Amino acid sequence: AAKGGAGKGGKAGGKGGKGGAASAETKPAVKPEKPMKPLWWSKMLFGAQLKKGETIWDEVKDDMDKLPLEELTERFSKSAVAKEKPKKEKEEGKKEELKSLRIITDPQIVVGKEASLKKLPEPSEVARALNELDDSVLDMELLQVVKDNACPTPPQMKEMDEIRQKNPNVPFALPESFMWVIGKMPAYQQRI
Repeated sequence: AAKGGAGKGGKAGGKGGKGGAASAETKPAVKPEKPMKPLWWSKMLFGAQLKKGETIWDEVKDDMDKLPLEELTERFSKSAVAKEKPKKEKEEGKKEELKSLRIITDPQIVVGKEASLKKLPEPSEVARALNELDDSVLDMELLQVVKDNACPTPPQMKEMDEIRQKNPNVPFALPESFMWVIGKMPAYQQRI
């Protein structure tokens, strides 16, 4: 590092910088109680990299007295450790995070089914159209989508019954919601 200049990780003071112009820190250096984690940024000094009146930094006030220095030192010192939840809390959090019920777990199959089923009306409307044999709602193309993606097998229906009993207030995911409604219809396979 050059004498009086800013070396890597050092403090600038006096003359230095690329422009050769005199530059000085305009604020006093802050000395935290503990060694802090490094911030990898380039220091910008008035007179070297910054010119008065050309940047927003002329308008920024010095509010150092408002900063919670103890908290910053506690959170960002080199000795600070990220707080970890106890295992029991993590497991409980996973159970609570159950947003929708799924029996299809292969992501590729889920994505394919969801993309196809988004073309259809709501599951209840599809069930109504199947029940009334309404071809104005379900044309041949949409009927094929229903047949390929929304008709559950008996084992899938059993699995959905079990998961519904365990989680009565959690909604089904998109493919399962169609499978649930259609699977509850009498003779749905013959209607398709």
